[in-house]
Amino acid sequence: MRGNSLLLTILLTLCTLPVLAKPLQVAVASNFKNTLSELVVLFEQCHGQKVVLSSGASGKQYAQIRQGASFDAFFAADSERPKLLELNGHVVTNSRFTYALGRLALWTKKPELMPLGYQSLEAGYQRLAIANPKLAPYGQAAQQALVRLGLWDFGTLGLWDFGTLGLCQK
Repeated sequence: MRGNSLLLTILLTLCTLPVLAKPLQVAVASNFKNTLSELVVLFEQCHGQKVVLSSGASGKQYAQIRQGASFDAFFAADSERPKLLELNGHVVTNSRFTYALGRLALWTKKPELMPLGYQSLEAGYQRLAIANPKLAPYGQAAQQALVRLGLWDFGTLGLWDFGTLGLCQK
């Protein structure tokens, strides 16, 4: 039920944007692109308003907006960057809201390792792909979790930096 109300909130938020002759430009974090793409289809059908999504790491999009990139909406993977944009006058005051809460997940092609949970990282992984901690909130969260677990050792665990979740999904 909570997921349905969240999707409805996002759809209604998009619906409150004025209908423009030109497409709405929306920056979206890679981790939310697929979901927002489905909502955009519904929005476009309801309102006849074209929406163009630009997906990537929240950190890169934050930098682009600070440098003057023109987006009508920004769906970041964290709350810090939109807050900084608001504090510095780059977005409409009091327009921020939390649209989703995320969790880290460990995925593997080796199902026999999954019952071990995070301990499987010690038991058989040679490589681990995470988003760049400097650019992507989920990369930063993954780094923090690995540090807490004592596994943030490049010599033991070969980390692959994909820059953003979008590249990990391909």
